[in-house]
Amino acid sequence: MRKFLQIVLLLLLLGAGGGAWYLYRRGFTKPWRELVGEELRRRGVELTFSKLTVDPFRGLVAKDVKIFDSPAHRRVLAKVDEMVLEANYANAVRGTNFLEAITLVDAALELPLDSLRPTGPSAKIEKLNARVLLPAGEVMISRLDAEVFGIRVQATGQISNPDALFQNKKSTPGKTSPALIRLVEELRGLKYEGPPPRLDVRFSGDAAEPDSLVLDVELNGAKIRRGNYRLEALAITANWQHGALVLPRFELGDAVGRLQLFASYEEASGALEMRLLSAMDLPALARAFHILDLGDMVLASVPKLDFTLRGSLREGVLLDSRLVGQVRLGAFSYEKIAFDDARADVAWEGSRWTVRDFLIRHHGGGELRGSVQQDYDAAGKGDFRLSLTSTLNPEVLLPMIRQENAELAERLSTMKFTDAPKLTLSARGPSPLDAAASGELTIGRSSYRGVEARSGHGNLRYNNRVLNIDDLFVQRAEGTGTGSIAFDLVQQMVTIKQGRATLTPQQVILWIDPEILQDLRPYRFIRRPPAVVVDGLVDMQRGGARTRLSMKLDGGAMDYTFCGKELHFNNFTAHLLFAEQRLKLTDVRAELFGGTIKGEADISLLKAKPGHVASLRFGDVDFSSLTKLYFDYDDSKGKLNGTYHFTGQGDNGRLMRGEGELAISDGNVFAIPFLGPFSDILSKIIPGMGYNRAHKASASFSIADGMIETKDFLVEGKGFSMIGDGRIGFLDDTMDFDMRVNAQGIPGLILFPVSKLLEYHTDAKFSKPDWRPKVIPKLTPTPR
Repeated sequence: MRKFLQIVLLLLLLGAGGGAWYLYRRGFTKPWRELVGEELRRRGVELTFSKLTVDPFRGLVAKDVKIFDSPAHRRVLAKVDEMVLEANYANAVRGTNFLEAITLVDAALELPLDSLRPTGPSAKIEKLNARVLLPAGEVMISRLDAEVFGIRVQATGQISNPDALFQNKKSTPGKTSPALIRLVEELRGLKYEGPPPRLDVRFSGDAAEPDSLVLDVELNGAKIRRGNYRLEALAITANWQHGALVLPRFELGDAVGRLQLFASYEEASGALEMRLLSAMDLPALARAFHILDLGDMVLASVPKLDFTLRGSLREGVLLDSRLVGQVRLGAFSYEKIAFDDARADVAWEGSRWTVRDFLIRHHGGGELRGSVQQDYDAAGKGDFRLSLTSTLNPEVLLPMIRQENAELAERLSTMKFTDAPKLTLSARGPSPLDAAASGELTIGRSSYRGVEARSGHGNLRYNNRVLNIDDLFVQRAEGTGTGSIAFDLVQQMVTIKQGRATLTPQQVILWIDPEILQDLRPYRFIRRPPAVVVDGLVDMQRGGARTRLSMKLDGGAMDYTFCGKELHFNNFTAHLLFAEQRLKLTDVRAELFGGTIKGEADISLLKAKPGHVASLRFGDVDFSSLTKLYFDYDDSKGKLNGTYHFTGQGDNGRLMRGEGELAISDGNVFAIPFLGPFSDILSKIIPGMGYNRAHKASASFSIADGMIETKDFLVEGKGFSMIGDGRIGFLDDTMDFDMRVNAQGIPGLILFPVSKLLEYHTDAKFSKPDWRPKVIPKLTPTPR
């Protein structure tokens, strides 16, 4: 019998050992796993695991655990490699709650960042040690110690009725908030050069009664680095109790200063109140955590902020809020522009905001002051207001403007200010872009497109994208300019009204439109500018097809290059009309060499189709001065009268085509070099006749290819006349000309039978003609 009992006991031990070995190696069967899962479900925890085994030293061990948000298993909250379950097997046999505790030892918990992709990127909780007690109707964490992104986390607490956390059985999965993903990425980028930060969490409450939940959180850290920025100290304390959040302590400190935040929030009413005080390097902090890119801002002193926020936060939306505060940046630089100070008082309430008493002071002098606000009424109609005064030199702001608007910076770069301008401006309208503005601009020594001004001022108006400068006054060395200008920024048109100036027309036009300047360059007013009156429209777009600009000039001294020679006109008056891509000159009058010139012209402004048509009328022009300029002799004397109608392209004499009439009176025609030899010729024909002066000469002519051609050249002297025809190359100094001498009175009757012998021809240089008889060349000696 004794041996039988020993054998039975041995078999029982072998069976128990074999069963234990089986359960350790193979685990419990599916019914047992479902039993454990149901038990946890009653405790408010929905999970699954791939295997449930028995460890001789630890007890029940669940492996490859997945925790879900609901029985539908749509959303994975966390994954754990294994957890130890402490069970009361007697209760399991009786069918009552048998799980008493869950223990985690050096476990790894994985939280998927995207709940729809459990196998995707995740956040890992490492070195997780915890003991969770599961008394009836409760979940108690007696201890929890873990490491999350290098942060040491400790937690204790208890929750009653935990199953209430999963009452919504029909919840559908959704993507994790981008803010959570961003937070995880930022935490991964942190480096701790001091002790690891510590997060302590304490909680209690009844999940069925949310108002009973109490949560205390405390976070402390030091020497936390993100890129080139280091946070020297971090201390945060938060409390959630009775549906209210209180943030009694939130402090950040860096090498520059400290930031403090105090906040409170009530869930039932949504009431939110917050106070922020900062004297730390916020731009560096913002850049390090990619919160805000402030470009090249460098702070030379500690910026100071003081903000108070009150409002209502409901479903993540801030309602009925009001923010007031102050910003004091002190000295700083931005885009290598140094400023001594920047400050403002700000206020924001819903859709209304105000920036009052803002000040920006440049290091080199000058400042910008003012206030700006935007209001909306009950109907949503906006009311924007702005007032400012500036003594800043716009040139110092060019690098900053270039970053935002390269085209605007390019236009402003054509302006140079030796003395900083003064600007006062006020604006009001439904929005900044639709506001109407008015103000005054005063300038000192400055230049625009290279044209200098000593001083100036004007009244500004802006409305409907049109900028008006009224009562404009500009002082330059040679005179002044007045008028009104309107810039249509949409249509790209400039309107000039009653622009009056005693300035050089080219410089006036250069201020308006450089494209037109090219067409005025030939007309130079260097010695004395005329009085200028400008009216009309200028098309700022390329081509200027819509330009219609009238310019009247009166009383100036003008220089003009004609056929390679400089002509100097006095008391020049003209009406210039730029229209339809042509320049029309009418009422042109000027004094030249003691006489007058009148005319009109029509000039093409198209580079692809250059050309002009012009008419001139000469009256009593000193002929000797003209011949001196073009032929380098001044003994011809007399007055020149005539008309000339011609076409051409610029000052290219070979492309000029024209015809006209000329007459010289009271002159010494024989003093003209190409006619001088006839004095000796006449003396040899009739002694003494060559000493008579030829006072008159006339001709009709045409010009083409650099040649003057005439068929009725007539010289009248006392007792004789000369009739000629031919061609003169005024550009190449050539001549192909015939001349016939007719004696008058009795000598004419005597010589009529041999008149053919008095015909002469030359084909030499115009400046040194060689006149030869056309018939019997040796009858009359050739003069030298």
